[in-house]
Amino acid sequence: MPQQMEISLLVLQGVCGLVWIYAVIHAVRAARNRAEDVPLSRLLFNGRLFFDGDAFTETGRIYQRRFVVAALLFLALVIGTIVFGLTTLSNG
Repeated sequence: MPQQMEISLLVLQGVCGLVWIYAVIHAVRAARNRAEDVPLSRLLFNGRLFFDGDAFTETGRIYQRRFVVAALLFLALVIGTIVFGLTTLSNG
């Protein structure tokens, strides 16, 4: 039984990694399609702009939405991994 939990935890961590890569890819694509009045340095130093659709063109907003969904999914998966890992440790 513990070995199955370790495998489940590994699979969950792998999914976290894939979602993170998906988020990074779409963040880069969104940054390439930013609005003309938004310099790249402003996006890099003000991360909140990635969650604001006004900083991107119409094409960039598609990538921005995908990034936001992936970032929220990544957050949920990280929290789930922590909870699952802690319950696995406590069940020993």
